[in-house]
Amino acid sequence: MNHHRLFTHIQRCDGLLLVFNLLLLLGVTAFPLPTSVLAAHLGRPGQRTPALLFNGIYFSIAVFFNVL
Repeated sequence: MNHHRLFTHIQRCDGLLLVFNLLLLLGVTAFPLPTSVLAAHLGRPGQRTPALLFNGIYFSIAVFFNVL
């Protein structure tokens, strides 16, 4: 809903806005993979790397949303 409401305020756009929008949507579509990897490794000794991947995806989504 935030994405939809954000674009109701935009009057015009250029190529850079579209690139940032695509990067945001790429992050949103990519987060099921690190979520499943993290769930598979919870409680095991090697859970740090999946946790970093999971947090990295969410951090990139937050960055691109704020850049928009």
